[in-house]
Amino acid sequence: MKTTHMDQLFERALTDAAFLELLLRDPHAAVASVGATLTDAEVETLRGMSADDLRAFAAEYKAETDPDKRRAAC
Repeated sequence: MKTTHMDQLFERALTDAAFLELLLRDPHAAVASVGATLTDAEVETLRGMSADDLRAFAAEYKAETDPDKRRAAC
């Protein structure tokens, strides 16, 4: 399974409270730490989220992109 920048970003947001806060406060700095960039629209979306919103979104993203879970649903 290939790990993407989004996988890294969301995994870290779910497991590292300091990173989650940085992601919400300064999205550009947070994503740069995993070697990624964001569009202006993505930054605006993040800035409009609470920590709980981002945790829920990250958990949903992780569940939707997990190949084992996709196979089990078929």
